[in-house]
Amino acid sequence: MYRTYLLMSTVFATLLALMVVVFCFFVDPYNLYPSLNFYENEQEADLFYHLRLHKPYAMEALKPDHLIVGSSRSARLPPDSLAANDEQSYNAALPGVTLREIRLLVEHAQAIKPLKSVLIGIDYYMFRQGYSSISAHFEAARLRKIQPTIKQNLAHYFQRFEDNWKSLLSVDALIHAWETLYVKVESQRNYKSDGTWEANLDGPKRGTWLFSMLVKQKYQDFTQKTDQLDMAELNALLKFCDDHDIQAWVLISPLHASVMNSVNMAGQWPQYIDWQRQVIQVSSTYSNSARVFALENSPNLVLEAIDQDSRFFLDGVHYTSQAGRQIMACLAGSDCDSTINLATLNNTNSTPYLDAVTGLMENYRHSNARDFARVQKWLDLSAQAGR
Repeated sequence: MYRTYLLMSTVFATLLALMVVVFCFFVDPYNLYPSLNFYENEQEADLFYHLRLHKPYAMEALKPDHLIVGSSRSARLPPDSLAANDEQSYNAALPGVTLREIRLLVEHAQAIKPLKSVLIGIDYYMFRQGYSSISAHFEAARLRKIQPTIKQNLAHYFQRFEDNWKSLLSVDALIHAWETLYVKVESQRNYKSDGTWEANLDGPKRGTWLFSMLVKQKYQDFTQKTDQLDMAELNALLKFCDDHDIQAWVLISPLHASVMNSVNMAGQWPQYIDWQRQVIQVSSTYSNSARVFALENSPNLVLEAIDQDSRFFLDGVHYTSQAGRQIMACLAGSDCDSTINLATLNNTNSTPYLDAVTGLMENYRHSNARDFARVQKWLDLSAQAGR
C-alpha cells in the first residue's frame, strides 16, 4: 500500500509539474518562446522588470544586423530605419543600463550574427565612477561570447537551464502567467516586437507633474553625486566595435531646458558640458568606425513649453514616440524634421556646439519665464535666479 501511495504521489506531482510547464509555455509571460496563439489574450505581460531576461532571447530569435542600445531614454527609438529591406534591426535598450552591460549586449548580438551598425544612446549617469559594473539583475552568463572559454560555456549553459526552469516551473512564472491570462490589470507600458516600449501616460500624468518629478530628480542627482567621470567602458565598447568592423553611432541623449537648468542650479553644468567634450574626444580615437551625434542645440525642442501636449519630451528626459521616429529619420538621413538640429560632433566643432547649448540653457529664463519660474518653485529656489 505504501508503494502504491508513493507511486500515485509521484505520478500526481509529475502531472502537476507538467501542467505548470505546459501552461507557462503557452502563456509565456516573459516572451521567451515562440507564440503559439492557442488563445486570444487581451493583455500582454508587463515586461519592464523582466527585460534583462527577455531581450537576449529576443535577439537570438531575430538575429539583428543593426542594434540600438541604451537606457530607457533610447526605448522609443524605432530601429527599422537603420535596416535595408532584407536586414533585421532591434532595440535592446534597458532601464538603468550600464556601459558594461551595453558592451556585453553588443558582443551577444555579434556572436549571434555579425553586426553592421550599433546606435548607442548614452547618458551622463553611465560615466560616473562605480557605475560601470553590472547591475544585480543582469546575468552576464546569459549572453553569448565570441570566443568563450570552457568555464564561460559551462556558465552559459547553466544559466540557460536556470532561465528555462524559472520561466516554466517556478512559482513566480506560474503567478505571472496567471496574471497575464486572467488578471485584468491595465499595463503602464506598451511593448513592441522591435524592442521599443512606451509608457501609457494620459491626463494628469502628462505635462507639469512628470516634468517636476524629473527636474527634482536630476537636481538631487547632480547635487549629491559629483564624482569623477570614467571613460574606460566607452573606450572598450568603441574598440570592440572598431575591431569587428561595426559602425558605431553614439547619440548623446538630450535634455529639456528645464532639466538643463536644474543641472545648472545644482552647480554641475560645467561638468555636464565637460562630459560631452570627453565623449567626443574618446570617440574621435575611432573616427573610422565611430560618430557622435547630438541635438541639444535645437531651440524648438529644448525650449518647448511644458504642458500636456509637449511634442518632443514626456518629462524633460524621455522622448515621445513621435520624437523617437523623428530622431531616427534624421539619423537615417531621410525626411529630417526642420525643428531638429542633428549635429555630427568632432574635436573641431564641439566647442561652438557646446557654447550654443549653454546659451540655450541660459536663455530659458527669458524665452520661457513661466516655466523657468516653475523650475525654481519645484526646487524651492525661487529666491535665486540660478547659479
